Amino acid sequence: MLVLEGRITQSQLERGVQVRQLVGGRLGTHLLEMGFVQEEVLLEALGRQRASGTAGPADLEDIKPAVIRAIPAKLALRYQVVPYLVRGKTLFIAAIDPVDMLREDEISFLTSFMVRTTMALELRVKLALSKYYGAPLEARFQSLARRLAEGGSGIRSLAPPPPPAAFATPSPVRQAPPPLPPLPPLPPPIPGAPPPIPAAPLPPIPAAPPPALPVKTAPKQFIELDTEDLALLRRPASVEEQAKPVPPPPGQSPAAAPPPAAPPPAAEDAEEEKDDSLEARLAKAARDLQEAEIRDDIGDALLEFAGHFLARRALLVLRKGRIVGWRAEGPGVDEATVAALDLDSQAPSVFNSLREAESFWLGPLPGLPANRQLAAAMGGPSKDCLALPILLRGKVVAYIYGDNLQEGIAGAPLAAFRRLAGKAGLAFEVYILKSKIRLF
Repeated sequence: MLVLEGRITQSQLERGVQVRQLVGGRLGTHLLEMGFVQEEVLLEALGRQRASGTAGPADLEDIKPAVIRAIPAKLALRYQVVPYLVRGKTLFIAAIDPVDMLREDEISFLTSFMVRTTMALELRVKLALSKYYGAPLEARFQSLARRLAEGGSGIRSLAPPPPPAAFATPSPVRQAPPPLPPLPPLPPPIPGAPPPIPAAPLPPIPAAPPPALPVKTAPKQFIELDTEDLALLRRPASVEEQAKPVPPPPGQSPAAAPPPAAPPPAAEDAEEEKDDSLEARLAKAARDLQEAEIRDDIGDALLEFAGHFLARRALLVLRKGRIVGWRAEGPGVDEATVAALDLDSQAPSVFNSLREAESFWLGPLPGLPANRQLAAAMGGPSKDCLALPILLRGKVVAYIYGDNLQEGIAGAPLAAFRRLAGKAGLAFEVYILKSKIRLF
């Protein structure tokens, strides 16, 4: 769009794509960093591309604290969104990617507002998250924000460079002014006239002090410290240093010896900490589900447990009669492609018959159109798969899906997965109750 509208050149686009391929990130941010496009032009084009309203720097500059409190920090940082306006019962949020219905559903559920998502540049969302939620800000965004604040948002000149000096138009030669005429000679002295009185000498002109040289101030240095650097600055004394006795002052008797240090944990305790059994993994997943604060915490716990047994795993949710993608992991899996998955819950598929807590699917994926869409979203077909529902008060709210590509899933612990699905249903119920308590 920018090239067709003459906003950037094809070579500038190719340069931005090359940088994105090398370091990743968003193409628009790279074009903005390289000075190829103005901020307002980029935002307007992205808004038209996504068919969304836009939130500019002025919208995110001075947000009221009550609006910021509408979305918890953990949720805002997880989804990279910033609430900036409340109009009646509608909460406006700025997002880097405004097309995410599940995100809007959760924010609406947690805040009791109708949610409208608008497009914002990555830079402005990062700055707002740092300002209002204390999120760390990368050095590249700090540098870009300073440049834009100093007025460096204009496009770099696309005009060709000036011609070489050999082809430059010669400037006209300045002619020297004509010389002044000589002064006439002094008249001869008159005979018998008194000699002329010499003029009093003029007082000496004090020498002007030399001009002060401009003081060159050193440029500001921005030093970044990561957690390892901070740990070094606050490094506590080693165990040997802490155990080293301090000699008493002269004239005083030495203090009583400190009590012996606690013995190291027993061997069985250490083995318990390193327990990697199925029951230990299931217990950890249960703790994570119990501590879930947002919906994605539940997804994290489910995917972590499934990752021990399934190479590719996905979570899908039931939304308004549709089965839509939620989260996915694994080799060759594109989470954005899975998130765009949209299946009719009434159409024949591997999920269509999973309506009871005891139901599950274990085996090859039938060659139905909906199943082929699922396999394509996961990166290709598999030998067999596992699918089971997550129920909340007897109604399906989500599905767990996984496979091991062409190796099969004969070793997947089906009973443990069914227990996990039951715990996930309870976690969703607790999540809803926490939300009601928060709103009350």
